[in-house]
Amino acid sequence: MNKKQIMVKLLGKEKGYYKIAFPNLKIPVEVDENLYRKMRHSREFQFFKGKDLEFASKKPENELAK
Repeated sequence: MNKKQIMVKLLGKEKGYYKIAFPNLKIPVEVDENLYRKMRHSREFQFFKGKDLEFASKKPENELAK
């Protein structure tokens, strides 16, 4: 079974925690450096590079239905 990667975006680092935006969450998730490194090397997550924070909602509707 082939899983689709989750698009996430690194928003920054504050007080030793990395703030990561997920497509369906309104507030960012804070993770420590160990978990951040695991996510960066994982095949489950794809880090989005760009200015648009609404990266998940920019897909056409027919793409979301798949």
